[in-house]
This record gives sequence, C-alpha cells and structure tokens, in this order.
Amino acid sequence: DVTAPEEDVTAPEEDVTTPEEDTETPEGCNTIAELRASEVADSDMEAGIVVDMTLCDVAVTVVYYNGYYVQEAGGDAMNIYLGSQLLEDGSWPFTAPSVGDVLDIPVTKYGSFAGHEEVLESGEPTVTGSTSIEAYHTDLSSGIAPEEAMESTIVTVTGATITHIEGKTLKVDYGTATDVQVYLSGTLQVCDGATMTITTGVVTEYNGTHQIKVFEPETNIT
Repeated sequence: DVTAPEEDVTAPEEDVTTPEEDTETPEGCNTIAELRASEVADSDMEAGIVVDMTLCDVAVTVVYYNGYYVQEAGGDAMNIYLGSQLLEDGSWPFTAPSVGDVLDIPVTKYGSFAGHEEVLESGEPTVTGSTSIEAYHTDLSSGIAPEEAMESTIVTVTGATITHIEGKTLKVDYGTATDVQVYLSGTLQVCDGATMTITTGVVTEYNGTHQIKVFEPETNIT
C-alpha cells in the first residue's frame, strides 16, 4: 500500500490576546499625586520642603517667562516654578522646554505660593518624547467652576461674559457658573459685558480663590 498519509495543514491558532497596559509607575519615577502627598503645614509649604523625586512622562502644557506647567495623561498637573533658579541676567538655568514636550523632571523642593502648590526647585528635564496637548484640556463651558482638584490643569471656556473688571482681574459668567475669577497674565484690552472664549487657561489658586489664569491673553482669548 503506497498511499501517502494525509498532510495535516491545519494552521495553529494565532494568539491575538492584547497585552494589558502596564499602569504601574516605572522604578525611580514618581507621580504628581505622590508629590502632592508630601504636603505639610501651610507655613512650611510657603518656605518649601526638600524632596527627592522624579516626575516622569509629563507633558508640557504652558511655558511662561520663569517656569512651565506639566500635566499627566490622567489629568494631574503641576507648576514648575524656576524663579529662584534664574541666572543673574534673568535667563533660565537650562534650555526652556516647548509645549508638547514629554519630560522626566528631577524635583528637589516642593511648596506653594499664596495657596498654589508648585515645584520650587528642579533640575534640568530630560525630553523623552512629544505629544499633542489638545486632549489635555478640560472644557468648563457648561458651568464647571475651577476647584482644588483641577489645580494647574489646562482648561478652555466658550461663551464667558465679563461682569466685572479690576485691573487684570475679571469676573465672568459662563454656563451655570457665575462670578468665576479670571486673571490675565499679559496685556489685553477687554470691555465689561463682552463675551469671550478662552482657548487655553490654567486653574490656579490665589489666597483661597481658585481662578483661571490666562498667559498670553492676546493669543489665548478671542
């Protein structure tokens, strides 16, 4: 009998199981929540406390003249203030990052100013990638008021009506929110009763009031 045995051509089943995303913090890295957990009494926070932490994979959302803001993909955010580290000529101690840069940042001092929590001293960040920050914005337009949990996050507001002007500080109504404080960090002429859109603002705290701070308002307000 020379009949050839039938060849088994059944293809092995392909393993298409999607690996679970690793949500653990990499070794040697810290989250913004862990940094905030270092908070002590307000008097000590004003002076600042020494820490040894590294914030990893945080995206730059705003850069201003003596610091920058970063935010995690999950929403927690932090102000990286460099005022005490500027050189004699007022320049930065390292090359300023750009909006959208993803960084690892060594943090050595953490504290607050007028209630707003911030990094007071940090080392030169390492750029590990880049991203679009569009998805990092929180839209407050329906009437969401700035609060502690949003501190240092970037926000957008459409249809905000100016109800009061005092220097660079405004009061606005939008959605169901009323008397929300907006601070203009820059020069922009506005009129009482006008309606505006904030394309990018930052939630900050100043002496117990949570507000929307707008850097470069001539660009970020229409």
